[in-house]
Amino acid sequence: MEKIIEFRKCAENNPKQYKVKGFIHPKTKKTIEYFIINEITFKEGFDIISFPAREAYVSPEDNSIIARGYDKFFNVGEVKQTKWENIQEVTMGPYELSLKEDGRIIFVSVYEDDLFISSNHTFMSLNEELFNNKYSELGEKWLYKYIGDKKKKLINYIKENNITLIFELIDNDSEEYVLKYNKEENGLYLHGINTNTIEFNSWPVEKVNEVAKMFNLKTVKYVLYDNINELKEFVENCNGFYNEKAIEGWVIRCKKNNGETFFFKLKYDKPYLLYYEWRLATYNFIKNIKMRYRYKETNDYMEWIKKKYQTNKELFEPLNEKKGIIKLRELYLKESNERKNNSKIQESKIIDPVIKKNTKYKLILPISIIGSGKTTVAKMLTILYDIGHVQSDNTLKKKPSPEFTKNVCKAFETKTIVMADKTNHLRIHRKHLCERLKFLYKQNIWIVGLYWKIKDEPERNILETARERIERKDRNHQNPVDNYPSIARMFLKDFEVLDFSNSQDNSIDEVIEVKFKEDSISIVKKIIKALELEPKTDEELKAVYTQAIEMKPEINQKSEKFICPLYYGLRMKYIDCKDLALRYLKNYSDNNEEFIEDYKRVKFLIENSKFLQREHVTMAFHRGSSSEEIKYYKHLTGQMNQIDNFNDPNLEVFIHVSSIVWTSNIVFIPVDEIESDKVWEKVIMKENKENQNNETKNETKNETKNENENEIKKENKNNANKPPYHITLACYGNVKPVECGMVLNSVNQYYKEHPNMKPKFDTKNKPKIVDETFVIDETNKEISHEIIHPTSYIQLLPSSIKNTTFIKPLKIVEGPNWKELFFEPFKFKGYYTKFYY
Repeated sequence: MEKIIEFRKCAENNPKQYKVKGFIHPKTKKTIEYFIINEITFKEGFDIISFPAREAYVSPEDNSIIARGYDKFFNVGEVKQTKWENIQEVTMGPYELSLKEDGRIIFVSVYEDDLFISSNHTFMSLNEELFNNKYSELGEKWLYKYIGDKKKKLINYIKENNITLIFELIDNDSEEYVLKYNKEENGLYLHGINTNTIEFNSWPVEKVNEVAKMFNLKTVKYVLYDNINELKEFVENCNGFYNEKAIEGWVIRCKKNNGETFFFKLKYDKPYLLYYEWRLATYNFIKNIKMRYRYKETNDYMEWIKKKYQTNKELFEPLNEKKGIIKLRELYLKESNERKNNSKIQESKIIDPVIKKNTKYKLILPISIIGSGKTTVAKMLTILYDIGHVQSDNTLKKKPSPEFTKNVCKAFETKTIVMADKTNHLRIHRKHLCERLKFLYKQNIWIVGLYWKIKDEPERNILETARERIERKDRNHQNPVDNYPSIARMFLKDFEVLDFSNSQDNSIDEVIEVKFKEDSISIVKKIIKALELEPKTDEELKAVYTQAIEMKPEINQKSEKFICPLYYGLRMKYIDCKDLALRYLKNYSDNNEEFIEDYKRVKFLIENSKFLQREHVTMAFHRGSSSEEIKYYKHLTGQMNQIDNFNDPNLEVFIHVSSIVWTSNIVFIPVDEIESDKVWEKVIMKENKENQNNETKNETKNETKNENENEIKKENKNNANKPPYHITLACYGNVKPVECGMVLNSVNQYYKEHPNMKPKFDTKNKPKIVDETFVIDETNKEISHEIIHPTSYIQLLPSSIKNTTFIKPLKIVEGPNWKELFFEPFKFKGYYTKFYY
């Protein structure tokens, strides 16, 4: 169930990658959800998808699965897992090869004691209005032709086994795809049976065929091989045909060495994928959509199509009904063969490909989000090779994209290599820029996509790293902003992955893939290698990197805006509080089984929290705290950035903690004490005490005394209303971080009423100090000096404590709607700084 919930959260945060939509069932009037995932998302982050079914239907009432498709599986060589060498290494026989029919997938399951037939993410009717889904309707008609009076028997069989039957619908009278089928070959082909469970479980082909025979259903042809080499030899010898008939390919089912089910497929380039490209190119031509061809044979085919369209448009009319494409292809092949018999096809009709070494101009096209480090990379390349560097931040017009494209084109007047320093996270932006340059420079420009593989990283890690990079250069950033985490999240939500099968991306000639956390020096090395530039030593690159990060931005009217911090507070040093909380709770639940579910819940909340701010203790809000308090912390933290504050011993404090609190949707650590004389409340108390002493010496100044008393009362009132200090770890759903303070007030009130519930600590023993020594072990002791005295922003990331056994969890107190785990008190370092998020 948690995986279903997690999928819904993914759909909420990334609606372009994950979708959850609902339909009204016409008979029961209940909502049925269907779950789908963008095709490219599987390639980018398959391992982190919680529910990787290619298509699934779910009841939102109890999160039960109504119908389930296959888990996404890939073509041979399409991803790392399906390279032949990997298949040979991690799988074992027998290998079941099912013929891949060329039609529309149909799901048959049971819902509310009746057959549930679906396809193309729809079924029957939508909100009382008939929704013509011809695929599910056709599937239903064909199914009843086969099962006759066995409908009830089929319903009972599906219910008893909790399964989904998966068919391929072939009906060329209704719609043509790529392959030609005779009339007697039309129908429903049963090729799979899946259990309706989160975990993927698909029945073997032999058992599937037994069910088909039981209900008079058509089956797909299949062969068995025990040896992977024999399988490979067989599919290669087929060469796109089986029993003298063109085929799409094979679906192969087997087991991994660890017993897991493993699916992969093999599609043939020719004739199937070649014919598929012809089909797509024909439809795109009619719709006036440009596309790049993978096969050189398509150029000749499309020349023929264009001429036929001018002379015989009647041939193309059936395409409006998705028919006639096979007739067009067969006519072309017939006429082409006739031409070949008379003369050779002129090679000049095939467009010569662009070759990198023959092009004069090179464009480096970053594809990422803010905070990826692209500007630092551009500055390094500018210093090293004097490339053109065009920054979108320098474009001040209301519609910046056309102006940015114009500036890139202008840069090529004096430079042969230009970096288009913009996120280019939308395909439409990439398309406009690339098409303009291809038009201007024809075959004389090579476009290199510098592609940050964002989907390989969890969203939290992306936003954390982006924030760190932006914080690091907050004083040198072109356009400083105060809500960059929200902006980064917006970019991430809108980010469109690079996809060469999409016409908007196929103008890019080469791709350099980099990890989001990859350092700038490594990225520059990859660019140098790809563009065959003069190599540089590591020392040169390090020196240039230092120079680049210290470079000031060009003057920009946007940067004149002064940005106020959102709040002031304490940031953690050398400790990851989320990791700490999970360790302690795991330790406690291991010895107290009744709290295992609490550990799982807290783990879920932390891993799925929308609260992405760096762990901190809020001391004063820019809006809400008194002006005097704001002035105090503003003066205390100064104009320095995070790194300066980190290394300033005058800003260092100790934070005392002894517990973790959680509810159904929040997790936080109460702060027992802040060991510092720079806390505003302590400063005020000290000043008030001094004022009172001075007033005692001079009782005659009644007016001044009354004013001071009023001021003291005012400050004490403000302090009394201030929520207790705490470190927020997680907020799930629509819960706000401020609710942690409200819960902590309730917790403290509970202990006033139940004083014996809270553990009492031995005040004679001083709390253990957790500092940099606890984050060093054999894996990092060689760089301990960097951890103790950080010189770069990377060291600002909180570190996991290597060993927590020195502090023991003591007990869990269960309050009315919260729980609190107490452990032996300890203290760790923090430092005063300002926060813009």
